[in-house]
Amino acid sequence: MLEHQQFDLVVRLMNCALQDDSSMDEHGVAAALLPLATIFCRKLCTGIIQFAYTCIQEHAVWANQQFWEAAFYQDVQKDVKALYAARAENLAPRLNSELLSPTSPRDNKDFTWHRRSILTRAQEATALEIAAEQMRIWNSIDPEKQKELITCEENTMYSQAIHYANRMVYLLIPLDMGHKASKQDLFDDERASNSIANR
Repeated sequence: MLEHQQFDLVVRLMNCALQDDSSMDEHGVAAALLPLATIFCRKLCTGIIQFAYTCIQEHAVWANQQFWEAAFYQDVQKDVKALYAARAENLAPRLNSELLSPTSPRDNKDFTWHRRSILTRAQEATALEIAAEQMRIWNSIDPEKQKELITCEENTMYSQAIHYANRMVYLLIPLDMGHKASKQDLFDDERASNSIANR
């Protein structure tokens, strides 16, 4: 919840960032702003809260289906990586015990760097590498654990799908949609009655 001046400044920064988004970035700025647009808000009066997404709806990026697909899959991959991060952390003690100790104090520095790089690679595996590793060890995993992993991955997908459906509604449907629709209906009714009267 921001003060009015803070809210205006945040919205201005968001709009500038979206306007200056380069084609090389592939909508990275817009993807980074998605969660912020639904977090920052201000209180207009009692019971009325305005969120930042109401002030950045006019940008063309929100109408780009490729943007929504890329952002969705990026967030799903991040969640899947987080799901298996605990397993990578459980792997770290095993890696420590499997690595040989340095033979001399001079080798200690190289050994420490080598061990840290192996652990870092294990923690920073891509979603594709995680999937490949899971496929490799799948038959050795307990059936109950397999069911648990399947359920967790499906829940991750479903929760992100619901989350993105809400974000798309927030950013693609203007708040005054009902007002515009009623105006259009009134115009259509008037045009229809004029055409009947002219016959």
